Amino acid sequence: MNFKTTVVLIVLLAVAVGALWFTREKKSDADKLADESKKQKLFDVESKDVNKLVITAADGKKTALERSGGKWRMTEPVAAPAEAFEVDNLVRMLTDLESRGQVNAESANPEATGLAKPRYVVDISAADGKNYTLNVGQKPAVGDIVYVSRKDKGETQVVSADLLERLDKPASDYRDKKLVDVSTGDVRQITLEKPDGKIVISRIGTGDWKITEPKPMPAEKSEIDDILFALTGLRVVEFVSENAAADAAGYRLDKPRIRATISSTQPVVHAFVTTSPSTAPAATQNAPLVINFGDVDVLGKNVTVSTSQSPVIANVAATVIETINKKPIELRDKRAVDIDAAQVSSITISSDVPATTRPTTKLASKKEVVLRRRKETPAAATKPATQPATTQAATQAATQPATKWEVVSGSASKPADDAKVESLLGQLHPLRAQKYLESAPTTQPTGTYVIKVTTVAPGGAQASHDVKLIDPGNTKPLLATYNDLAFEADRSLVDRLSGDFLKGSAPPPPARGHGNPENDPDAAPFPVGP
Repeated sequence: MNFKTTVVLIVLLAVAVGALWFTREKKSDADKLADESKKQKLFDVESKDVNKLVITAADGKKTALERSGGKWRMTEPVAAPAEAFEVDNLVRMLTDLESRGQVNAESANPEATGLAKPRYVVDISAADGKNYTLNVGQKPAVGDIVYVSRKDKGETQVVSADLLERLDKPASDYRDKKLVDVSTGDVRQITLEKPDGKIVISRIGTGDWKITEPKPMPAEKSEIDDILFALTGLRVVEFVSENAAADAAGYRLDKPRIRATISSTQPVVHAFVTTSPSTAPAATQNAPLVINFGDVDVLGKNVTVSTSQSPVIANVAATVIETINKKPIELRDKRAVDIDAAQVSSITISSDVPATTRPTTKLASKKEVVLRRRKETPAAATKPATQPATTQAATQAATQPATKWEVVSGSASKPADDAKVESLLGQLHPLRAQKYLESAPTTQPTGTYVIKVTTVAPGGAQASHDVKLIDPGNTKPLLATYNDLAFEADRSLVDRLSGDFLKGSAPPPPARGHGNPENDPDAAPFPVGP
């Protein structure tokens, strides 16, 4: 083959490759245009303009939803509020539905596509009066699509099979699961009636709570807020009856396990009441909201509930029972002791620690420490300017106490470490209960401490506060009693009581005997700790 022939063949090959590339590129562009033309919306309506949606299944069951005043309601199979988020998502999917292509006449066999007897018929009504009907057929064996057709056009289209996932949902999925409709900020009183008694909790002002029954006591705000949020946040796990009036006894809701009554400052709308029509409260009457709790299921996951706001019986998460089934003492304000440090005039700490052999050997120790606030001394009179500076400074030093607090032993006293005293008082303002106890502890102690605090109110009235602490050992919480309260307290308080209260002094040596200077020659004349 000569050179000339080779050149001609190379040129012909280049032309062929160019033609093939051009043809394929043009075909690709055409396919893209064809695909884009196939992707067209099935409905010319915006989701915000849809005011009614009816889904009819092949078995005749309907799910009907209507929008009025911006809110969705279910009208079939039951009349009830709808879950706005779920309905909006469904409507948006329908109005944004795009065809992936049209099935040709030869392939559009109604029996094969399932459109002869549609799996679902979807009726859409818009605010402008336009109505649309979509027949939904079957999903083919191959492909993530489903056959559909608009009733007014008759053409068979294919759309994403995601549509079936939405339509296959039960009607209850589009129903509002919120069982109670009341603003927590409007609630003024909560009443809990249980077999072991009744608890009445009232709001004081805008935030704090007080227990008024079975006996008045301050309430722990966080505990009451938890109860309030649990009651007003009830959400349905499953609807079990649409006629609470007829079925209450079957679910033991006529004699409930717990009955909660919420009294609000705002009118509560009652869609359902168990009383007779003549005694039923008006819909706008400021009537209490009543919630009845029945039995917990065998798995302990759900509990049956009925309310005066709804005609249904439903299952809700049983965790609500754990939240509301509390004793009055468990709801009491955890500030068991609250002594204003500014009013404290003296503190007496008595300790009695028995001898131990484990984990180390320690002799018994019995001590008492008295801390007293110094009385304020009026400032020294102004000295003449000719007075020597050193004399003036010495006079001021003599008239100003070195510390606010002093450690007292008999008639003598020494300066106390103010920071340590204030730290102790800080733990009593307030001393919070980790847990209240039904009765005073009887545990064998590894140490007993009594804190006696004397306060003087602005008017001059004196009061005494006695806090008894038992150390059960083994890093367990302290067992405390104060007035008529028994509770567990943070054991770090023992460190404060065992500390050195003398200003600038070293920690005391190990106790010998009982710390009495008359019996123990090595005992310090000023006990600096219990």
